[in-house]
Amino acid sequence: MLLRIRDRIDRFFGISARSSSVRTEITAGATTYLSLVYIIVVNPAILAAAGVPAGAAILATIASACLGTLLMGFYANRPFAVAPFMGQNALSVYLLSGELHYPWPVVMGATLVAGLLFTAFMLSGLWRPYVLAIPESIMRACARGLGLFIAFIGYTQSGVVVRMAVAGSPQGMTVINPVNLLILVASFAVIGAMMIRKIPGGIIAGILTAAALAFLLGTAPLPPAIVAPPPSPFDYVYSIDAGGALAISALPIVVMLFLLTLFDSSATILGLSISAGLADPVQDPGGVRRPFLCNALSMVFSPVAGTSTAGMYLESAAGLSEGGRTGLTAVVVAALLAASLFFLPLLGAIPPAATSPALIVIGLLMLLPLRQRQGATIQEFLAAFVIMVTMSLTHDVGLGLCAGFIVYPLFMAAAGKVREVHAGTWCLTAISLVFLVVRPY
Repeated sequence: MLLRIRDRIDRFFGISARSSSVRTEITAGATTYLSLVYIIVVNPAILAAAGVPAGAAILATIASACLGTLLMGFYANRPFAVAPFMGQNALSVYLLSGELHYPWPVVMGATLVAGLLFTAFMLSGLWRPYVLAIPESIMRACARGLGLFIAFIGYTQSGVVVRMAVAGSPQGMTVINPVNLLILVASFAVIGAMMIRKIPGGIIAGILTAAALAFLLGTAPLPPAIVAPPPSPFDYVYSIDAGGALAISALPIVVMLFLLTLFDSSATILGLSISAGLADPVQDPGGVRRPFLCNALSMVFSPVAGTSTAGMYLESAAGLSEGGRTGLTAVVVAALLAASLFFLPLLGAIPPAATSPALIVIGLLMLLPLRQRQGATIQEFLAAFVIMVTMSLTHDVGLGLCAGFIVYPLFMAAAGKVREVHAGTWCLTAISLVFLVVRPY
């Protein structure tokens, strides 16, 4: 009986065809889940600044993540997880709703309208010339840029280096935290040893090791409980002002959210697909259509659920590093996210530093083939460098890709190869400049 079920699952997702196994896909799903579970705590904390109650914010976060991830698993058959973007969440809450004083329902309405535009963009077929207009070297650079960005995030949240305020020094000084350094090195060693010995589950083991050490050494408090009833879905009534989002004053927000999500989606989907060998956007641009459409539909649903834009998550690279290659990985992630509703006290106690060694290792793995291809030119290397550094230092994947679109044709022109730049690439350069203008800072 179990064998028959496994065979049906294998055929449905094409697991054997992608040189994977059901066990590998389940392990990969659990790995991705542990890498991104922090959003269940962090995202609601950000939404609280916009007046969203904690319980409602948790439900919105999990609901948007589950639906988008299930779409990615069953429709796109890709091992990618979907969840609310942390960067866009902070931008929507603290900048748009906070400093610029747009009402939260208007911000949610703008997200909905931008999501509908993104969906229309995908269904209309305009996505194909857009993908074809992206230079191959830029696509390859996205994979390397994401690797550097993921590793950078890991080091940032490891807590090894902290800034201390010192009188007379406005910038402060950096101090090494020896306990956090011990946790990072120990969990990094666990992951590395298991990878060298080719033992599956190294990323999971590293995350659990880091969390256990954090509890034992007192850098993170023990959870007050393991299981608790989920929050009530009736504590908060969501409000979306789509009409207000169509006002002239709000149109720049709609344009900005559309372009930001388009660039974020492009960098993440193209980068991870190329890194995992799941699609070649140059030879087969249709291979990325379904993940793009899943992102668009997730963006439509996220404000309905009560949170900011949801889309494909960088932490999906964790599951890819464990061999996940089909939609079963995504389905496992969605199932674990849904089950999280009953384990919120435990999950809330896991420190961000627990995932830092895993992210560092994943980023390094994506950086291994740093030389993109034989015969790559200096202008391609320069454009790739701009993308990688901008993604990491700004903590904005979409902004990194935007910078690449701008400098690539300029470098090609400097090399005397302006005629080799696709007309569509110039259009992307113009769109990127528009994005920089409408993006609030």
